Amino acid sequence: YEKGSDSVPACETLSAECTDREYSAGTRATAAGPASAPFNTLIDTGFSTRDVRDADNNQLLQVFGGDLGVFIKKSSSTPTLNGQYGAVEMSVNGESQYMDVEVYTTELTFDQATKVNYCEKHRRELGVNLSNLDSSFAVRHFDTCVEAADDNPLVGEAGENPVVLGSDGALDIDLDLTGWLSPDGLTLVTSLEEPNNLDALLDAEETLLQANQGFRQFLMAVKTASNADLSGNRYRLVSIALLSEDGAAVEPHRLNAGYLEFDDQGQATLSAAWQWQNIGVDGFGEASLNDQLNLSFSSNGVTVDAQTGALTLSTVAEIGSETVEFNSDGYVQEGERLIILGYDAQTSGGFDADMLGVLVGVCTNCDQ
Repeated sequence: YEKGSDSVPACETLSAECTDREYSAGTRATAAGPASAPFNTLIDTGFSTRDVRDADNNQLLQVFGGDLGVFIKKSSSTPTLNGQYGAVEMSVNGESQYMDVEVYTTELTFDQATKVNYCEKHRRELGVNLSNLDSSFAVRHFDTCVEAADDNPLVGEAGENPVVLGSDGALDIDLDLTGWLSPDGLTLVTSLEEPNNLDALLDAEETLLQANQGFRQFLMAVKTASNADLSGNRYRLVSIALLSEDGAAVEPHRLNAGYLEFDDQGQATLSAAWQWQNIGVDGFGEASLNDQLNLSFSSNGVTVDAQTGALTLSTVAEIGSETVEFNSDGYVQEGERLIILGYDAQTSGGFDADMLGVLVGVCTNCDQ
């Protein structure tokens, strides 16, 4: 433990003998491409923990971190980008003492890799004042593209946006969002960040400066299924989310080692390891790496649009003494290998909190 870091007050005294260890779990990547080329797309997940203990091995601090990543194989020839895609986007905008996290669900229509029209369907917004952890939360659903055009999920104006697609799958949307399209044309991922980490901020003495504001955006889209049928499909899940208890705490959340299964009666079940890290006004609080989350979705809570590939999952569950209302919407990929969802959850019953996040599922039995 490095004294003077002020991470753990009990370890700052001269007599304290504390250990400070970081553990990084091995990254696990799941092949998510079609059966003929499964490694065209990889869905990556990993987590790390920091563990501070005193001389008697009592745990004084545990800090959890998790991630979701998408790997796209470079193409040997220009892939096809045309027609309808469904996208889920997460953006984080931080300025001074305020952080705004948004999750969008959007339909993208590409015209021969030259331009794209997009139509926002759902928007989830969580704003947090970092000085006192006061928060605001909202969910909006749009019936028409025009209704949502006042605040677009993609950088640029409503309507058509220019697209540049390279022979290796390199993708540029609206001269701002950059990323990659898989060789099979089924999956794309883009990102945007300001300031860019590649552009170091230095003062006159070339000392690294810390920006007091920044923006990060992640967007993943799939070619949507035209005749989706999820009966019998089993999906391995990866999810990242942020929860806020107004005025009390924020918690990064992650689902890991979990599955979403659909039966032939139109019902679904979700079971996953639930990992979270509590952060209060005074710093890091409790954390858990092995809570279990189980949700059941009746046939009324599962909707699949066979024509557009749109997917919704909704349920109300009792978890301990809390009531949890869970709602999600997203898309099924052509061939049903991937599903992507934006979601929100609200808890009540003593622990009143709001959560939003993104979820990616990779089918483990679609090729059988």
